[in-house]
Amino acid sequence: MDIPRLLEFCSEEERMNEGRSPNKEQRKYSALEQMKITLQSIEKLWLDIVGCNVILDVGGAVFYGE
Repeated sequence: MDIPRLLEFCSEEERMNEGRSPNKEQRKYSALEQMKITLQSIEKLWLDIVGCNVILDVGGAVFYGE
């Protein structure tokens, strides 16, 4: 199963562990853009009928979803 955001995160972590910095494209995303991309990825999983559990932490209040 290909989960783009997870693969992107793992690739970035791998680069950082090897002493390389994240590429310029990844660094320029704002928090809002990152959230939008993440929500779009979750929506794509839903449309592809791939299950996922979601834990949303908003100011210390935790919401669980499937």
